[in-house]
Amino acid sequence: MKKIVIDTLGGDNGALPLLCGSARCMKEHSDVFCVFSGDKEEIDKIMGDNSISRDRYTVLNTKEYITNSQSPMSVFGGCDNSSMVLALEYLRDNECAGMISAGNTGALLIGTICRLGLVKGLKRPALSSALPAVDGSYICLVDCGANVDCTANDLCEFAKLGTAFVKSMYGIESPRVALLSTGKEKGKGNKATKEAYALLESSGLNFTGNLEGSDVLLGKADVLACDGYAGNIVLKDTEATGKIAAAMNFPRMFLNTFFIACCSCVISTFFVLAVSYCLSRVKWKMRKPYMNTAMVITLFPGFMSMIAVYFILKALNMTEGDKIYLSLIICYSSGAGVGFHVMKGYMDTIPKSLDEAAMMDGCTRFQVFTKITLPLCKPMVVYQIITSFMGPWMDFVFAKVIAGAKSQYWTVSIGLFNMLEKEYVEVWFVRFCAGAVLVSIPIAVLYLLTQKMYQEAMGGAVKG
Repeated sequence: MKKIVIDTLGGDNGALPLLCGSARCMKEHSDVFCVFSGDKEEIDKIMGDNSISRDRYTVLNTKEYITNSQSPMSVFGGCDNSSMVLALEYLRDNECAGMISAGNTGALLIGTICRLGLVKGLKRPALSSALPAVDGSYICLVDCGANVDCTANDLCEFAKLGTAFVKSMYGIESPRVALLSTGKEKGKGNKATKEAYALLESSGLNFTGNLEGSDVLLGKADVLACDGYAGNIVLKDTEATGKIAAAMNFPRMFLNTFFIACCSCVISTFFVLAVSYCLSRVKWKMRKPYMNTAMVITLFPGFMSMIAVYFILKALNMTEGDKIYLSLIICYSSGAGVGFHVMKGYMDTIPKSLDEAAMMDGCTRFQVFTKITLPLCKPMVVYQIITSFMGPWMDFVFAKVIAGAKSQYWTVSIGLFNMLEKEYVEVWFVRFCAGAVLVSIPIAVLYLLTQKMYQEAMGGAVKG
């Protein structure tokens, strides 16, 4: 079994993301055993909700943790019962594959020194990040923020640490090692970089030379050694680029909107037809009060219920993951039944004698609806289909509130709005114009497919 220690407290988003991710990992890998450091009651509840057996994990129970505002030196003393210290000590005293923490980075770094100790010959630990390359491989960036001022020897040690990590993590026998510099040539870079180049050449590592910032994600190396200042800039720039790419993934937003619009269109049209037919053809006690109430409700704009709807959906856990699609479909279609007025008015113009004649011939109400009323209402059915389909393409408020910052669930209205923000508008304005045109295509296609139904539907004779 691979035993992994996880500090669940101290992260910006609390314990939930770490615990849910751990549960997913244990489901996918039967040989993983987790040691959680944190609140036992919360951990047991979330593991239970994710159907994880109690024999797949153990808990180092504590509610104390080192906050991000505390000094990193807190790990030396006074926080011996904190989740991070307990996790580090467990890692030290037991055979484990590794430890995960989303807590105070400085405290974690110092904790590895004072609680775990350093490998013989290593002067300082480093932070690393595995960045995805375009060819599907990963490059180990080390250091990426722990050591701002580094010597040539430090850079050489970082390369050795990165090599050991890549060998263990990805099974690469001889990882390619590169040095981040201002140019590919041997003589490029500052003094420390030039001296590190010479040390790496004679280090016995598979050193391939310098690597420029533009080549970091091209898969040209497995390990990239650099000081923490440059490495942190590379890391943050990569994160920002990824966020922009995700935020402006227009094809994904287009497909999201198309799926939501199709589902909402079908459901809304069914609701409106059903309610309109009942109000037009069926007499029942609360018919007029219902129509009056519906008329009053439609006078208020939908966004007035936005906050209440959001908290209801959140309480039902429908604002996370793929449930966001269902939430948006519900928002766009669930209130369609009160928008019956135009459809009902049209149905009222169809003589009831047609219904009576059909029922005298043995038709049921369902047959009357599908064989007579519905065909005669084709123009209004098309109107309802198009207006229902257009709603999700134009709405920004509900989509933004429910999807929030989760860009993979954004609709085109959110994406187009973001393209006009001041930091993106100069780069994305042309794409915004193109996107605005593309939005009209599915609506236009739907209209062209249904325009033949726009015809005089009332005609013929009435059976006497």
